[in-house]
Amino acid sequence: MKSVVGAPKIAAALCARHIGGAVNFVAVADILRVPAELVAAAIAADNLIIAFYFSFLFFISAPSSADDSTEVIHVDDLSGGSEVSLASLSAALTTSLLICSLSMGLP
Repeated sequence: MKSVVGAPKIAAALCARHIGGAVNFVAVADILRVPAELVAAAIAADNLIIAFYFSFLFFISAPSSADDSTEVIHVDDLSGGSEVSLASLSAALTTSLLICSLSMGLP
């Protein structure tokens, strides 16, 4: 079986694409010096596969005509949730800033 030259590099770029989008794909492919023809072919193939994948997901999630037992739950009907206040937002922001600042000091 014939292998594609640069397949591991394209695989790494595709992983980056599914984590952070097409910009990450192009950036990783550029850093790994993947030939432009291979990048274009990989983007086209990935877009085609993803189009079929999303079409399949939309197909299986469509409501059937026999399913008449749909129930709508309104947010006002939910109980047990906590109020969002300025203090809770400040605590969340402070915690995230603390985590970010501590992670900057890691080796």
